[in-house]
Amino acid sequence: EAQYRPNNNWLDNIKMQLAYTDAENRELLAHHVVSSIDSRSTQLRIEFNHKIGTLIRGSAGLDWRRRHTSGDGADRLMPNTQTHSHGFFILEKLKYKNWEAELGGRVGRVSHTPNFTGFKPARNYGGSHENRTYQFSLSSGQAALFWKPFDAWRIGIRRNRSQRAPDINELFAGNLHFATFANENGDTNLEKETAKTWELSNEFKWKNSALKANYYYTAFDNYIYLNDGGMNAEWLPMRYWKQGDTRIRGFELEFTHLFEFKRSGSLETRLFADLVKNYPAGNHSSCGMEELKDHAKWSKCIRSHNQGEYMPAMPTSRYGLGLEWNKGNWQVGTSLTRYTEQKRRGRAIYEEASLGGYNIWDAYLSYTHKLPNDIKLEWFMDARNLGNVEARPHNSTLKYLSSLPGRSLRTGVRLNF
Repeated sequence: EAQYRPNNNWLDNIKMQLAYTDAENRELLAHHVVSSIDSRSTQLRIEFNHKIGTLIRGSAGLDWRRRHTSGDGADRLMPNTQTHSHGFFILEKLKYKNWEAELGGRVGRVSHTPNFTGFKPARNYGGSHENRTYQFSLSSGQAALFWKPFDAWRIGIRRNRSQRAPDINELFAGNLHFATFANENGDTNLEKETAKTWELSNEFKWKNSALKANYYYTAFDNYIYLNDGGMNAEWLPMRYWKQGDTRIRGFELEFTHLFEFKRSGSLETRLFADLVKNYPAGNHSSCGMEELKDHAKWSKCIRSHNQGEYMPAMPTSRYGLGLEWNKGNWQVGTSLTRYTEQKRRGRAIYEEASLGGYNIWDAYLSYTHKLPNDIKLEWFMDARNLGNVEARPHNSTLKYLSSLPGRSLRTGVRLNF
Protein backbone atom coordinates (compact mmCIF):
# COMPACT_ATOMS: atom_id res chain seq x y z
CA GLU A 1 0.00 0.00 0.00
CA ALA A 2 1.36 3.44 -0.94
CA GLN A 3 0.06 6.98 -0.76
CA TYR A 4 1.15 10.21 -2.44
CA ARG A 5 0.06 13.59 -1.02
CA PRO A 6 0.48 16.37 -3.60
CA ASN A 7 0.58 20.02 -2.63
CA ASN A 8 -2.80 20.69 -4.19
CA ASN A 9 -5.93 22.50 -3.00
CA TRP A 10 -8.40 19.96 -4.41
CA LEU A 11 -6.49 16.62 -4.48
CA ASP A 12 -5.95 15.22 -1.00
CA ASN A 13 -4.00 12.11 -1.95
CA ILE A 14 -3.54 9.32 -4.45
CA LYS A 15 -3.62 5.87 -2.86
CA MET A 16 -2.53 2.57 -4.43
CA GLN A 17 -3.06 -0.92 -3.03
CA LEU A 18 -1.46 -4.02 -4.57
CA ALA A 19 -2.01 -7.54 -3.27
CA TYR A 20 -0.93 -11.03 -4.31
CA THR A 21 -2.53 -14.10 -2.75
CA ASP A 22 -1.55 -17.75 -3.14
CA ALA A 23 -4.01 -20.12 -1.46
CA GLU A 24 -3.95 -23.92 -1.29
CA ASN A 25 -7.06 -25.81 -0.16
CA ARG A 26 -7.38 -29.58 0.33
CA GLU A 27 -10.44 -31.73 0.95
CA LEU A 28 -9.70 -34.80 3.04
CA LEU A 29 -11.64 -38.01 3.46
CA ALA A 30 -10.00 -39.43 6.57
CA HIS A 31 -6.29 -38.96 5.69
CA HIS A 32 -6.74 -39.15 1.91
CA VAL A 33 -6.70 -36.06 -0.33
CA VAL A 34 -9.71 -36.44 -2.62
CA SER A 35 -9.89 -32.94 -4.09
CA SER A 36 -8.08 -29.60 -4.11
CA ILE A 37 -9.00 -26.03 -5.02
CA ASP A 38 -5.94 -23.80 -5.36
CA SER A 39 -5.96 -20.16 -6.43
CA ARG A 40 -3.46 -17.43 -7.26
CA SER A 41 -4.76 -13.88 -7.52
CA THR A 42 -3.38 -10.40 -8.12
CA GLN A 43 -5.41 -7.33 -7.20
CA LEU A 44 -4.79 -3.60 -7.82
CA ARG A 45 -6.78 -0.60 -6.57
CA ILE A 46 -6.06 3.10 -7.21
CA GLU A 47 -7.98 5.92 -5.53
CA PHE A 48 -7.99 9.66 -6.19
CA ASN A 49 -9.29 11.26 -2.98
CA HIS A 50 -10.32 14.85 -3.57
CA LYS A 51 -12.21 17.81 -2.10
CA ILE A 52 -13.85 21.04 -3.18
CA GLY A 53 -13.58 23.46 -0.28
CA THR A 54 -15.51 22.29 2.77
CA LEU A 55 -18.63 21.38 0.77
CA ILE A 56 -17.62 18.28 -1.21
CA ARG A 57 -15.27 15.40 -0.48
CA GLY A 58 -15.03 12.28 -2.59
CA SER A 59 -13.10 9.42 -4.08
CA ALA A 60 -12.74 8.15 -7.66
CA GLY A 61 -10.65 5.35 -9.06
CA LEU A 62 -10.39 1.88 -10.49
CA ASP A 63 -9.86 -1.69 -9.34
CA TRP A 64 -8.53 -4.67 -11.27
CA ARG A 65 -8.20 -8.35 -10.39
CA ARG A 66 -6.89 -11.50 -12.05
CA ARG A 67 -7.31 -14.96 -10.52
CA HIS A 68 -6.33 -18.45 -11.65
CA THR A 69 -8.10 -21.35 -9.96
CA SER A 70 -6.92 -24.92 -10.42
CA GLY A 71 -7.97 -28.26 -9.04
CA ASP A 72 -6.63 -31.77 -8.63
CA GLY A 73 -7.74 -35.17 -7.39
CA ALA A 74 -10.05 -37.92 -8.55
CA ASP A 75 -13.13 -35.98 -7.36
CA ARG A 76 -12.28 -32.46 -8.47
CA LEU A 77 -15.12 -30.06 -7.74
CA MET A 78 -14.42 -27.51 -10.52
CA PRO A 79 -12.40 -27.15 -13.73
CA ASN A 80 -9.35 -24.90 -14.02
CA THR A 81 -10.62 -21.34 -14.52
CA GLN A 82 -9.20 -17.91 -15.34
CA THR A 83 -11.11 -14.96 -13.89
CA HIS A 84 -10.63 -11.30 -14.83
CA SER A 85 -12.51 -8.34 -13.38
CA HIS A 86 -12.18 -4.57 -13.50
CA GLY A 87 -14.27 -1.58 -12.55
CA PHE A 88 -14.40 2.20 -12.29
CA PHE A 89 -16.06 3.94 -9.33
CA ILE A 90 -16.82 7.36 -7.89
CA LEU A 91 -18.34 8.45 -4.58
CA GLU A 92 -19.06 12.07 -3.65
CA LYS A 93 -20.07 13.29 -0.17
CA LEU A 94 -21.66 16.71 0.28
CA LYS A 95 -22.05 18.52 3.60
CA TYR A 96 -23.95 21.78 4.13
CA LYS A 97 -24.96 22.97 7.59
CA ASN A 98 -27.05 20.16 9.14
CA TRP A 99 -27.51 18.26 5.83
CA GLU A 100 -25.32 15.52 4.34
CA ALA A 101 -25.66 13.66 1.05
CA GLU A 102 -23.87 10.86 -0.80
CA LEU A 103 -23.94 9.99 -4.49
CA GLY A 104 -21.89 7.23 -6.09
CA GLY A 105 -21.67 4.62 -8.79
CA ARG A 106 -19.57 1.83 -10.23
CA VAL A 107 -19.39 0.12 -13.63
CA GLY A 108 -17.35 -2.99 -14.35
CA ARG A 109 -17.02 -6.34 -16.04
CA VAL A 110 -16.30 -9.87 -14.81
CA SER A 111 -15.26 -12.77 -17.06
CA HIS A 112 -14.65 -16.46 -16.31
CA THR A 113 -12.85 -18.75 -18.77
CA PRO A 114 -13.01 -22.44 -17.76
CA ASN A 115 -10.92 -25.27 -19.15
CA PHE A 116 -12.89 -28.52 -18.94
CA THR A 117 -9.96 -30.64 -20.18
CA GLY A 118 -9.40 -33.48 -17.73
CA PHE A 119 -12.46 -32.54 -15.67
CA LYS A 120 -15.09 -35.25 -15.31
CA PRO A 121 -18.20 -33.93 -13.56
CA ALA A 122 -20.62 -36.20 -11.77
CA ARG A 123 -23.91 -37.21 -13.39
CA ASN A 124 -26.78 -34.75 -13.55
CA TYR A 125 -24.33 -31.90 -14.10
CA GLY A 126 -26.39 -28.79 -14.83
CA GLY A 127 -23.95 -26.90 -17.09
CA SER A 128 -22.37 -27.19 -20.52
CA HIS A 129 -18.78 -28.18 -21.35
CA GLU A 130 -17.99 -25.24 -23.57
CA ASN A 131 -14.46 -23.84 -23.21
CA ARG A 132 -15.61 -20.27 -23.77
CA THR A 133 -15.55 -17.03 -21.81
CA TYR A 134 -18.60 -16.18 -19.69
CA GLN A 135 -18.84 -12.38 -19.38
CA PHE A 136 -20.99 -10.19 -17.13
CA SER A 137 -21.31 -6.41 -17.35
CA LEU A 138 -22.17 -4.88 -13.98
CA SER A 139 -23.38 -1.48 -12.80
CA SER A 140 -24.13 -0.22 -9.30
CA GLY A 141 -25.26 3.06 -7.79
CA GLN A 142 -26.23 4.58 -4.48
CA ALA A 143 -27.74 7.78 -3.10
CA ALA A 144 -28.18 8.84 0.52
CA LEU A 145 -29.48 11.83 2.44
CA PHE A 146 -28.92 12.62 6.13
CA TRP A 147 -30.40 15.36 8.30
CA LYS A 148 -29.60 16.52 11.84
CA PRO A 149 -32.63 18.43 13.14
CA PHE A 150 -30.80 18.62 16.49
CA ASP A 151 -27.21 18.00 17.52
CA ALA A 152 -28.29 14.83 19.31
CA TRP A 153 -30.38 13.34 16.47
CA ARG A 154 -29.35 12.18 12.98
CA ILE A 155 -31.82 10.61 10.56
CA GLY A 156 -31.04 9.20 7.14
CA ILE A 157 -32.35 7.36 4.10
CA ARG A 158 -30.29 5.37 1.60
CA ARG A 159 -31.11 3.81 -1.77
CA ASN A 160 -28.67 1.27 -3.17
CA ARG A 161 -28.70 -0.80 -6.34
CA SER A 162 -25.87 -3.29 -6.87
CA GLN A 163 -25.10 -6.19 -9.18
CA ARG A 164 -23.01 -9.34 -8.64
CA ALA A 165 -21.71 -11.82 -11.19
CA PRO A 166 -22.03 -15.56 -10.46
CA ASP A 167 -18.81 -17.00 -9.05
CA ILE A 168 -17.05 -20.03 -10.49
CA ASN A 169 -18.49 -22.59 -8.06
CA GLU A 170 -22.02 -21.38 -8.87
CA LEU A 171 -21.33 -21.71 -12.59
CA PHE A 172 -19.03 -24.72 -12.99
CA ALA A 173 -19.20 -26.95 -9.88
CA GLY A 174 -20.10 -30.50 -10.83
CA ASN A 175 -18.84 -33.15 -8.47
CA LEU A 176 -18.60 -34.38 -4.90
CA HIS A 177 -17.92 -31.62 -2.38
CA PHE A 178 -16.68 -33.38 0.74
CA ALA A 179 -16.25 -30.11 2.68
CA THR A 180 -20.06 -29.77 2.76
CA PHE A 181 -20.92 -33.45 2.18
CA ALA A 182 -22.94 -32.75 -0.95
CA ASN A 183 -22.89 -33.44 -4.67
CA GLU A 184 -22.78 -29.84 -5.87
CA ASN A 185 -23.90 -28.83 -9.36
CA GLY A 186 -23.47 -25.43 -10.99
CA ASP A 187 -25.34 -23.92 -13.92
CA THR A 188 -23.60 -22.05 -16.74
CA ASN A 189 -26.90 -20.36 -17.62
CA LEU A 190 -26.99 -18.31 -14.41
CA GLU A 191 -27.48 -14.56 -14.86
CA LYS A 192 -26.12 -11.67 -12.80
CA GLU A 193 -27.77 -10.99 -9.46
CA THR A 194 -29.31 -7.55 -8.77
CA ALA A 195 -30.06 -6.20 -5.28
CA LYS A 196 -32.21 -3.10 -4.69
CA THR A 197 -32.11 -1.84 -1.10
CA TRP A 198 -33.87 0.82 0.95
CA GLU A 199 -32.38 1.64 4.35
CA LEU A 200 -33.70 3.96 7.06
CA SER A 201 -31.40 4.96 9.92
CA ASN A 202 -31.78 6.86 13.18
CA GLU A 203 -29.00 7.79 15.58
CA PHE A 204 -29.33 9.56 18.93
CA LYS A 205 -26.30 10.80 20.89
CA TRP A 206 -26.52 12.37 24.32
CA LYS A 207 -23.35 12.97 26.33
CA ASN A 208 -21.75 9.50 26.69
CA SER A 209 -24.76 7.55 25.35
CA ALA A 210 -25.70 6.56 21.80
CA LEU A 211 -28.70 4.74 20.33
CA LYS A 212 -28.76 3.45 16.74
CA ALA A 213 -31.76 1.93 14.95
CA ASN A 214 -31.69 0.78 11.30
CA TYR A 215 -34.35 -0.81 9.10
CA TYR A 216 -33.56 -2.28 5.68
CA TYR A 217 -35.46 -3.94 2.83
CA THR A 218 -33.72 -5.63 -0.11
CA ALA A 219 -35.40 -6.95 -3.25
CA PHE A 220 -33.19 -9.43 -5.13
CA ASP A 221 -33.71 -10.16 -8.81
CA ASN A 222 -32.17 -13.52 -9.83
CA TYR A 223 -30.96 -14.28 -6.28
CA ILE A 224 -28.44 -17.15 -6.44
CA TYR A 225 -28.90 -19.92 -3.89
CA LEU A 226 -28.06 -23.59 -3.37
CA ASN A 227 -31.14 -25.79 -3.55
CA ASP A 228 -31.59 -29.43 -2.49
CA GLY A 229 -32.60 -31.71 -5.36
CA GLY A 230 -34.23 -34.43 -3.27
CA MET A 231 -31.95 -37.16 -4.65
CA ASN A 232 -28.61 -38.74 -3.81
CA ALA A 233 -25.64 -39.37 -6.08
CA GLU A 234 -22.74 -41.51 -4.87
CA TRP A 235 -24.31 -41.46 -1.38
CA LEU A 236 -24.27 -37.67 -1.12
CA PRO A 237 -27.35 -35.38 -1.50
CA MET A 238 -27.68 -33.58 -4.82
CA ARG A 239 -27.65 -29.78 -4.58
CA TYR A 240 -28.09 -27.36 -7.47
CA TRP A 241 -27.19 -23.69 -7.82
CA LYS A 242 -30.38 -21.92 -8.91
CA GLN A 243 -31.89 -18.43 -9.19
CA GLY A 244 -35.10 -16.80 -8.07
CA ASP A 245 -36.42 -13.46 -6.88
CA THR A 246 -36.02 -13.06 -3.13
CA ARG A 247 -36.91 -10.47 -0.48
CA ILE A 248 -34.96 -9.68 2.69
CA ARG A 249 -35.97 -7.30 5.46
CA GLY A 250 -34.82 -6.71 8.99
CA PHE A 251 -33.72 -4.23 11.62
CA GLU A 252 -30.71 -3.59 13.85
CA LEU A 253 -30.65 -1.94 17.29
CA GLU A 254 -27.61 -0.86 19.33
CA PHE A 255 -27.25 1.12 22.56
CA THR A 256 -23.86 2.12 24.00
CA HIS A 257 -22.84 4.08 27.08
CA LEU A 258 -19.35 5.09 28.21
CA PHE A 259 -18.55 5.33 31.93
CA GLU A 260 -15.51 7.50 32.75
CA PHE A 261 -13.74 6.51 35.97
CA LYS A 262 -10.69 8.80 35.62
CA ARG A 263 -7.93 6.92 37.43
CA SER A 264 -9.67 3.57 36.93
CA GLY A 265 -10.00 4.01 33.17
CA SER A 266 -13.24 3.77 31.21
CA LEU A 267 -15.95 1.15 30.72
CA GLU A 268 -18.09 0.95 27.59
CA THR A 269 -21.34 -1.03 27.75
CA ARG A 270 -23.19 -2.22 24.65
CA LEU A 271 -26.65 -3.71 24.14
CA PHE A 272 -27.63 -4.95 20.68
CA ALA A 273 -30.31 -6.89 18.80
CA ASP A 274 -31.09 -7.73 15.17
CA LEU A 275 -33.79 -9.54 13.23
CA VAL A 276 -33.81 -10.70 9.59
CA LYS A 277 -36.48 -12.31 7.39
CA ASN A 278 -35.66 -13.91 4.05
CA TYR A 279 -38.44 -15.25 1.83
CA PRO A 280 -39.01 -16.13 -1.84
CA ALA A 281 -41.03 -13.72 -3.96
CA GLY A 282 -44.44 -14.97 -5.00
CA ASN A 283 -47.36 -16.52 -3.16
CA HIS A 284 -48.10 -20.17 -3.95
CA SER A 285 -51.67 -19.81 -2.69
CA SER A 286 -52.39 -17.53 -5.68
CA CYS A 287 -51.13 -20.00 -8.30
CA GLY A 288 -53.73 -20.73 -10.92
CA MET A 289 -54.33 -20.99 -14.64
CA GLU A 290 -53.19 -17.40 -15.23
CA GLU A 291 -49.81 -18.11 -13.64
CA LEU A 292 -49.58 -21.42 -15.52
CA LYS A 293 -49.64 -19.52 -18.83
CA ASP A 294 -46.73 -17.27 -17.77
CA HIS A 295 -43.47 -19.22 -17.26
CA ALA A 296 -41.88 -16.56 -15.01
CA LYS A 297 -44.95 -16.32 -12.75
CA TRP A 298 -45.31 -20.10 -12.60
CA SER A 299 -41.63 -20.50 -11.61
CA LYS A 300 -42.18 -18.11 -8.70
CA CYS A 301 -45.26 -20.03 -7.60
CA ILE A 302 -43.50 -23.40 -7.72
CA ARG A 303 -40.49 -22.06 -5.82
CA SER A 304 -42.63 -20.57 -3.09
CA HIS A 305 -44.68 -23.78 -2.90
CA ASN A 306 -41.60 -25.97 -2.59
CA GLN A 307 -39.70 -23.78 -0.09
CA GLY A 308 -42.57 -22.45 2.01
CA GLU A 309 -42.98 -18.93 3.31
CA TYR A 310 -39.29 -18.48 4.16
CA MET A 311 -35.99 -19.34 2.52
CA PRO A 312 -34.06 -22.32 3.94
CA ALA A 313 -30.93 -21.76 6.05
CA MET A 314 -31.93 -18.27 7.19
CA PRO A 315 -29.88 -16.60 9.99
CA THR A 316 -31.55 -16.51 13.39
CA SER A 317 -32.36 -13.39 15.38
CA ARG A 318 -29.93 -12.49 18.13
CA TYR A 319 -29.48 -10.09 21.03
CA GLY A 320 -26.81 -9.59 23.65
CA LEU A 321 -24.55 -7.33 25.65
CA GLY A 322 -20.87 -6.44 25.71
CA LEU A 323 -18.46 -4.80 28.14
CA GLU A 324 -15.09 -3.24 27.30
CA TRP A 325 -12.70 -1.72 29.89
CA ASN A 326 -9.72 0.43 28.88
CA LYS A 327 -6.95 1.83 31.03
CA GLY A 328 -3.66 2.98 29.59
CA ASN A 329 -2.30 0.22 27.40
CA TRP A 330 -4.66 -2.44 28.80
CA GLN A 331 -7.93 -3.55 27.26
CA VAL A 332 -10.32 -6.20 28.64
CA GLY A 333 -13.63 -7.15 27.09
CA THR A 334 -16.39 -9.72 27.20
CA SER A 335 -19.67 -10.34 25.35
CA LEU A 336 -22.67 -12.62 25.75
CA THR A 337 -24.87 -13.26 22.70
CA ARG A 338 -28.17 -15.10 22.61
CA TYR A 339 -29.02 -16.77 19.27
CA THR A 340 -32.73 -17.55 19.33
CA GLU A 341 -34.45 -20.67 18.02
CA GLN A 342 -35.35 -20.35 14.34
CA LYS A 343 -39.12 -20.33 14.11
CA ARG A 344 -39.22 -19.04 10.51
CA ARG A 345 -38.13 -22.27 8.87
CA GLY A 346 -38.19 -23.02 5.19
CA ARG A 347 -38.38 -26.31 3.36
CA ALA A 348 -35.62 -28.22 1.65
CA ILE A 349 -37.75 -31.16 0.43
CA TYR A 350 -38.93 -31.51 4.03
CA GLU A 351 -39.41 -28.74 6.57
CA GLU A 352 -36.16 -27.79 8.26
CA ALA A 353 -35.54 -29.17 11.73
CA SER A 354 -35.42 -26.89 14.75
CA LEU A 355 -31.98 -27.00 16.39
CA GLY A 356 -32.88 -24.75 19.32
CA GLY A 357 -31.21 -21.57 20.56
CA TYR A 358 -27.89 -21.14 22.33
CA ASN A 359 -25.71 -18.60 24.18
CA ILE A 360 -22.14 -17.73 23.16
CA TRP A 361 -19.84 -16.16 25.77
CA ASP A 362 -16.54 -14.65 24.53
CA ALA A 363 -13.75 -12.67 26.24
CA TYR A 364 -10.42 -11.08 25.35
CA LEU A 365 -7.41 -9.38 26.95
CA SER A 366 -4.75 -7.23 25.26
CA TYR A 367 -1.76 -5.02 26.06
CA THR A 368 -0.39 -2.54 23.50
CA HIS A 369 3.15 -1.10 23.26
CA LYS A 370 3.38 2.25 21.50
CA LEU A 371 6.65 2.35 19.55
CA PRO A 372 8.23 5.24 17.60
CA ASN A 373 6.79 6.34 14.22
CA ASP A 374 3.21 5.39 15.23
CA ILE A 375 4.07 1.68 15.35
CA LYS A 376 1.96 -0.40 17.73
CA LEU A 377 2.77 -3.84 19.11
CA GLU A 378 -0.20 -5.64 20.65
CA TRP A 379 -0.13 -8.80 22.78
CA PHE A 380 -3.56 -10.41 22.92
CA MET A 381 -5.47 -13.40 24.25
CA ASP A 382 -8.88 -14.28 22.80
CA ALA A 383 -11.26 -16.84 24.38
CA ARG A 384 -14.29 -18.15 22.48
CA ASN A 385 -17.36 -20.09 23.62
CA LEU A 386 -16.34 -20.10 27.28
CA GLY A 387 -19.55 -21.92 28.18
CA ASN A 388 -18.55 -24.80 25.87
CA VAL A 389 -22.10 -25.03 24.51
CA GLU A 390 -23.16 -27.06 21.50
CA ALA A 391 -24.02 -24.39 18.93
CA ARG A 392 -25.50 -25.28 15.54
CA PRO A 393 -26.27 -22.11 13.53
CA HIS A 394 -29.40 -22.49 11.43
CA ASN A 395 -27.65 -20.94 8.40
CA SER A 396 -24.66 -23.29 8.54
CA THR A 397 -24.23 -25.76 5.66
CA LEU A 398 -22.81 -28.28 8.17
CA LYS A 399 -25.37 -27.79 10.96
CA TYR A 400 -26.54 -31.42 10.87
CA LEU A 401 -22.99 -32.80 10.73
CA SER A 402 -21.03 -30.63 13.14
CA SER A 403 -21.49 -27.89 15.70
CA LEU A 404 -19.32 -24.79 16.07
CA PRO A 405 -16.00 -25.29 17.93
CA GLY A 406 -16.26 -25.65 21.68
CA ARG A 407 -14.24 -23.75 24.26
CA SER A 408 -11.05 -22.39 22.67
CA LEU A 409 -8.19 -20.01 23.48
CA ARG A 410 -6.09 -18.08 20.99
CA THR A 411 -3.06 -15.94 21.78
CA GLY A 412 -0.64 -13.96 19.62
CA VAL A 413 1.17 -10.76 18.75
CA ARG A 414 -0.10 -8.13 16.29
CA LEU A 415 2.13 -5.44 14.73
CA ASN A 416 0.48 -2.33 13.25
CA PHE A 417 2.62 0.11 11.29
